[in-house]
Amino acid sequence: MNKISIKEDRTCIPLSRIKEETNLPLGELRKVIKEAEKMGKIFSCQDLGMNERGYVVVNQHMNLTTYRKDTLRPIEVTKDYVVVESKTYFKNINVSLSFMGHININFYGDIVWNKEFYYFDSTGNKVKKLLEKNLCPNNICIFTIPLLKPIPPRSIFSAGYVTYYYLYPKDDYFVFEIPVPTLRFHINVETNNILDIYSIRYTANIDPSSCSMFKKSNKFKLKCKNLNPLLRIFLDIHVNNNS
Repeated sequence: MNKISIKEDRTCIPLSRIKEETNLPLGELRKVIKEAEKMGKIFSCQDLGMNERGYVVVNQHMNLTTYRKDTLRPIEVTKDYVVVESKTYFKNINVSLSFMGHININFYGDIVWNKEFYYFDSTGNKVKKLLEKNLCPNNICIFTIPLLKPIPPRSIFSAGYVTYYYLYPKDDYFVFEIPVPTLRFHINVETNNILDIYSIRYTANIDPSSCSMFKKSNKFKLKCKNLNPLLRIFLDIHVNNNS
């Protein structure tokens, strides 16, 4: 059971591919998969909300994000800068074999100080704190937040947080970090004739079919699937503070 390891670029691995890799008879393989599901080593793709048949094989020590949505919205415009509100919401699976008692929230950049950081999660937790520069050395905020209820192994939980950043005219950029394997990732930007996303950059090669972009009046959307950790997504932005 501990030797399940499939070399595959896709996140959702078909049963036939697992059979080929393990060389087990189908009946025996189904029993192994059932046991692996109980141990949290394998998840059905459809159980994770993916429109694919197969299984996600995971390392027991890593987290897995099934869904994440980031929203940017300009809330203040001056002659020197634009302030954007950033909302992040995600659903994770505790893939470890232990109960999870805390969560780490990391963010960095041109943070607007003395504005409220707000965090919430599915255990009923709600945290509010004034962001002060001394809390975040080198403009990097790292918060460890205790959960109100421990998350059991193989359980899905959700969380979100709100922060604020400066964008500077005429051109700036915004970075989205992918710290763990992420099955679905959506970026929504309310441009409001202030922000114009003119380019998307990735720090690693990705399958061109894994992301799709939509631009409508006052809205920009990027939808991606099956992203690997340590990927960064850069949105290059024209900042129009003359509106």
